[in-house]
Amino acid sequence: MRKTILLFLSFLLLLALVACEPMGPKVAVVGDADFDFGEAEQGSKVNHTFTLRNDGDQDLLIRKVRSSCGCTVAKPSKETVEPGDTTEIEATFSIGRRRGRQQKKITVMVNDPNNQQIILMLRGNVKIIAQFEPERLSFAHIDLNKPVTKTVTMTNKGDKPMTFTGFKVSSDPQDQLSVKLAKSDQTELPLVINPGEQLTITATLTLTDERPRFYSRLTLQTEERPDSPFTYSISGRKKGPIKKMKLQTKKPMPPGALKLKKKK
Repeated sequence: MRKTILLFLSFLLLLALVACEPMGPKVAVVGDADFDFGEAEQGSKVNHTFTLRNDGDQDLLIRKVRSSCGCTVAKPSKETVEPGDTTEIEATFSIGRRRGRQQKKITVMVNDPNNQQIILMLRGNVKIIAQFEPERLSFAHIDLNKPVTKTVTMTNKGDKPMTFTGFKVSSDPQDQLSVKLAKSDQTELPLVINPGEQLTITATLTLTDERPRFYSRLTLQTEERPDSPFTYSISGRKKGPIKKMKLQTKKPMPPGALKLKKKK
């Protein structure tokens, strides 16, 4: 009987020791870790807030947050989460010209000894509203110092009008590329492109000996989407091989050219 009592007391003591032992930080996702945004348009942004909670008895540290694509940015509202408290992971997916089914992964690194990585997902479908033909404009193998002109069409695939108010060219110097926008015979901005109608982009590129290669991003600004303009890639390359630029190196100084002053 005495032995049974001793065993029972030992068991209770062991339970007390286990209960007193620190649990440490413990991360938990509040709500869903996988967010389906449904359908979004090209050029728009998807914003979503994930919430993490610390179910442990020590501070939870958000060590690092990284995403699977540069188009997705995620930041915690705070990096140190006290027991019982929460932190929000603000995620923004900049769609750009992506289309079709999209899936972006966000990895949150924490100091939970049993769960050091939390995977959060953004997924959904991107609807095409601006279809470019061709998808990218290439001036391949053209003669130097001779302007070459090509045209691009952009069709409004959405269900709302687009009012084009201007454009920007990212290249430097910008005088290598000239761009004109038109709708049929109309060239004066703003240009209203209704659903199913086309915008014509006329681009003229001139390559030089100093700049035999060219790359630029054309940004098309609209009244309806001031913060999400349409972008289009334009590149060029001269005909034939391109000589490598020689790096200028300093000539070695002749012996005795540098004389050290003797200490007096």
